[in-house]
Amino acid sequence: MTMLTFKIYRNDNEESATGFDLGDVEFSFDGKIVSSRGHPQLSHMIYVSLVDLIDGLLQLKGGKKRYEYVGADSSFNLHFNKNKSGVDILHEKRKYGPISLEKLLEAVDSGIDSFLADPRNELSTDSSIYDDFNSSRKALKNSLS
Repeated sequence: MTMLTFKIYRNDNEESATGFDLGDVEFSFDGKIVSSRGHPQLSHMIYVSLVDLIDGLLQLKGGKKRYEYVGADSSFNLHFNKNKSGVDILHEKRKYGPISLEKLLEAVDSGIDSFLADPRNELSTDSSIYDDFNSSRKALKNSLS
């Protein structure tokens, strides 16, 4: 089975995060990296995109077979296809995986936890995306327990 790590980068250097900050995501599959990082045209609204990513992956857990992640306000995309051997991730005609759905969810959860360990990446309660982001995070954590 494939080893997976997930990282998030916020491109805005401001001390406090807003719900619409641009950033990048990076998946590493046994050392093979799929990332929007280093390509300014692929950076996307990171918090909005994370909500979509979590919700889409949880739909796979709920029985859906396919999910397409498209970074908000970007052309960066990944296709997640669930099958008997796990989840395959496709990017630019390359296939990564399979990885178990549980390991994929754990990697995303761990990546978000690492990202939020930096206090500058925490959303303030008055952010327009705060409730959606934290609701999705809670649903992800609940799916893992």
